[in-house]
Amino acid sequence: MKKVFQNTSEVVHVFAQQSQWQGTNQTRSIYFYDNKIYSYGSHYLLGEFINDETIIINDFGYSVTTSKHISELINATSQYNQFYTSSIDIKCVETEINYNIKKLSKAKKPEIYISNITKLESNLSKWVDYCKANKVTHKYKVNKSNYKYKKIVKIANSLLTAETIEKLKAKGKKDAIKQKAKEKRELKIKLDKFNTYKIDRFKIGEFDYLRLSQNGQFVETSQNIRIEKSDAERLYFSIKNNFNIIGNKIGHYTVNKIDNKALTVGCHKICINSVKKVGELISK
Repeated sequence: MKKVFQNTSEVVHVFAQQSQWQGTNQTRSIYFYDNKIYSYGSHYLLGEFINDETIIINDFGYSVTTSKHISELINATSQYNQFYTSSIDIKCVETEINYNIKKLSKAKKPEIYISNITKLESNLSKWVDYCKANKVTHKYKVNKSNYKYKKIVKIANSLLTAETIEKLKAKGKKDAIKQKAKEKRELKIKLDKFNTYKIDRFKIGEFDYLRLSQNGQFVETSQNIRIEKSDAERLYFSIKNNFNIIGNKIGHYTVNKIDNKALTVGCHKICINSVKKVGELISK
């Protein structure tokens, strides 16, 4: 069993597969044992699986590098239920809500802070419901009867007047349009940089992308994962000939799904046009 991997991305993706109990990168800046993964030592628990389908991610980053580890873990485990410590630690949620309430009293655009408060309550409530439905015994478990939780729900509900709800809906639609336009611009820039080897990883929108490595020996993903070219060739041959590839292994990863939009392998949802483009390139 391989235990030392070439980079952080490989470590978090192998951890996400839950197929082996131990792994690290070469500098041991990130490593995992069993269901827990750490950043720069056992003092910082980066994430832990609480069952086969759910992970808690510690999104309180102490440094730029740890923040990058958090981002990579979020992307690598996107196929699971994800909860974040900032959203389920009731003390932190309460503190953040109190901060937004203070800002709200003097705000020219109160819907911004109302939106923040209701999102905090909504995310915490999802965790509370999940704990009850799945009989979770974690230290962050919160019961519906918890005094602080009931107070948070009461605050959020008191802010949601009919007028406020309409304003929040309008704001949400406006923000979504802006975000879509922004992602379209950024995607073009990032793809150009990725395909010209100026960057090794990026995540914009729902899809991931592929390229042939500079030395021509690997197929690389926009999540900075490398697959042997020969493995990729075999998989593309199967795809092109309409073979059933669900459950097939490629490297450390398992094929979950393929349709006319994407090839899903673990956490990767790879744009099908990118699959075809690189597939034809390596098949020549």
